[in-house]
Amino acid sequence: KNGKVISLKAVMKKALGANYIEVESLEINYDDPADTFKKEAREVAEILKFPKSFEYVLPFLIRLIKFIKHEYEQRNDSIYNAIEHTIQNLITSIRFYKTYGKIHNLSMLDFFVSCVSSLFHDTGYFYDHFFDIKGHYLSSMHHVGHEMFSIQYARRVLYHYKEIIIPWFPGMNWDAFINSIGNVISATQLEKPAFNENKDIHLLRIIKAADLLEMCSENYVDWLIPLFIDNRIGAPEKKWPETIMALLKDTYWFMNDSN
Repeated sequence: KNGKVISLKAVMKKALGANYIEVESLEINYDDPADTFKKEAREVAEILKFPKSFEYVLPFLIRLIKFIKHEYEQRNDSIYNAIEHTIQNLITSIRFYKTYGKIHNLSMLDFFVSCVSSLFHDTGYFYDHFFDIKGHYLSSMHHVGHEMFSIQYARRVLYHYKEIIIPWFPGMNWDAFINSIGNVISATQLEKPAFNENKDIHLLRIIKAADLLEMCSENYVDWLIPLFIDNRIGAPEKKWPETIMALLKDTYWFMNDSN
């Protein structure tokens, strides 16, 4: 606009009259999420006594975080399902490993699957995945089945690192690994169960709990505002709710899952 680059988020906030609050919580460095991840991941590795090969796994995951962050900055328009949400999911997931992971004797491979699944779980919201038959863009909240796009994208990216990853996990079956990634990502579907509820049970529980964390926090309403903005993009006639309860009711699926 007038020779200046204006972010799509800023335009939407102004156009929709949103009183959007960017919440800084959970002690996460959103500017450099890899820094927070590195510290937390090393704690997990020490508690669960990961093998020495973790020193190869960790740098890879850090590079993957930076790659995904860059992809979100270039290809995502959703205010709610943005990089901040993905990083929250990731950091919260690995924090579960400090206690839950120890109780259930989860492995470094489990940890790796959790981290990768968290990073890719909402990449299906990237705007270049969704256009209707007339070429019109469909808003993020109307991306029904975005998890399938997330899984496909994860498979494409990970394939390039197959020969690097396999040696870190002796006896790894690549197809089983990729299937687990898809299964864990599928657990974040709002209205459907995971592909296989009897497989990767602990990992399904972890990512689902992490994905709903904001919905169980004292900042719940702050997170609902950008979610409502996303919803309104696809339904411009939608009016802003007059009460907090009306806002809560409009996100009934989260309320049910949170309960």
